[in-house]
Amino acid sequence: MDQQQTIYQQTTTRFFGAARRAIEGGEWRCADPVACIAYGRLSRAPDQVRMTHARLKSLPLAWREHAAAVVAALQLKAGERERLGAYFTPPYLATYVLSRLTAHGYDPTRHSIIDPAAGGAAFLAPLHGLIRASLPSADAGKALKLLRGIEIDRRLAGVSKDLLAWRVASARGVDEPADRDYRAVEDCVEIADTLEKTAASKYDVVVGNPPYARIGRADYHDYVRRWPDLTDRGGYLNLSMAFLHHCRTFVKPGGLLSFVMPASMIGGPSFAAFRKSIASEIIAIDRIENRERVFLDVIQDCIVVTMRRGVEQGPTVRVGSLGRDGKDRLLGNIKLDREGARWEMPALETIETGASLSEIGWTGKIGPVVPHRWEERISKTRAASSVALLWAVAIRPDGSVDFEHMKENVNGHRVVVDTELSYVVRRPCLVIQRTANRKQKRRINAAVVDRRFLDEVGPFVAENHVIVLTPPPEATMADLRGMADLLNSPQMSALYDRICGTASVSLKTLMSMKLPAKATARSQKAA
Repeated sequence: MDQQQTIYQQTTTRFFGAARRAIEGGEWRCADPVACIAYGRLSRAPDQVRMTHARLKSLPLAWREHAAAVVAALQLKAGERERLGAYFTPPYLATYVLSRLTAHGYDPTRHSIIDPAAGGAAFLAPLHGLIRASLPSADAGKALKLLRGIEIDRRLAGVSKDLLAWRVASARGVDEPADRDYRAVEDCVEIADTLEKTAASKYDVVVGNPPYARIGRADYHDYVRRWPDLTDRGGYLNLSMAFLHHCRTFVKPGGLLSFVMPASMIGGPSFAAFRKSIASEIIAIDRIENRERVFLDVIQDCIVVTMRRGVEQGPTVRVGSLGRDGKDRLLGNIKLDREGARWEMPALETIETGASLSEIGWTGKIGPVVPHRWEERISKTRAASSVALLWAVAIRPDGSVDFEHMKENVNGHRVVVDTELSYVVRRPCLVIQRTANRKQKRRINAAVVDRRFLDEVGPFVAENHVIVLTPPPEATMADLRGMADLLNSPQMSALYDRICGTASVSLKTLMSMKLPAKATARSQKAA
């Protein structure tokens, strides 16, 4: 992101912090976020909110609109924002998506376009500006006729309508919306469940950022029944996958669909059937490099997937990138496997690779202990048949294992198990956190469990947010440390990001991917 965009984001982030504290502390609620926040009419707010808003007022309209929508989401009841997936697309990303759509043939002067997850008007508001600016002044009123959205939540739909009404009023040259402006936008945003809408195939373009949520057991089989192409063999399902599949049917044959999607779809093993079902229609993939600051409160790796409905594409597609510096780069072209194998994204730098962990004799397993299911067997005291329990928090950012730090931050560090079972670890190995967190700069966080640790702590079992990598029998401690350094290296992170953009580290992917070339050497001495 360029310096100016970074300033915009920092300013809104400070405002969000002040607003959140005031909302959660019961000091303030904003009844009309659009008028108060986007258009500078904030009053009766705590001092810190007003001070940060004073800086916000100098930002471009799109960023003020974004701030209004986010505050509306922050005011939802506990858990509702997560349930609705109300994490709104920031202006720089919405602008990028629309520029890519235009490059692929979207014509704002004549193509109808719909956002099926329109809460916050992250796409609808800038689209109105784009369409109106593209039309002759005499046809400016046509902008609303080309624009539609669907939002499941009535409150967020109301925010979207408000944002559009203010846009319409501004286009008329008046200071604030009148009844005629609210009536004009009333039909632009329908309050409905997009997944229950009947396919119409009447729009030229579908664009949006669908909600990302894991489909739970209660709904899993219903989703598979409705969209059988989403998964096979009981694989993991994400709500965004269902949105993309269903919303393809809103598009006319030959029309465009462009969605901001979780990057896990490019390489996650559970996305194999999904990749297979859409590969033939994809015309471009764009990577969003700034994973930490795309959406407020979440770390999310994203890609922009652009498709042309019903038109089989060539096997090679363009891959672009929106870099951290805000620059649009062409990374290259890749051949998309159409049978579900992972898609390896190109990178700006060439990294020489060799063999995989499996090929050089390493084995891996995920810790078996699911803490909330093992509560009766986990304790803080040594008991008969108990061994140490290693939690992911023990794996520190510097590549060490700190058991004492872990004990201070978990509820129980011993677990009762059959000590003869194979998942009890008794020899030096590597341990890896399965899930990244906000404080980590790299995707893979590995540490060495050495003889000293085993002498002090004893045999251990890992919880299920830990991957245990066992070296080949002939490996030395130097080999273990070298492998940990390699897994923690920027080169390894870059390679992993190209094939599996997810906060969770996939054991299957980790074991099968090609490592940087220096990892191919096998040791000759026993540990």
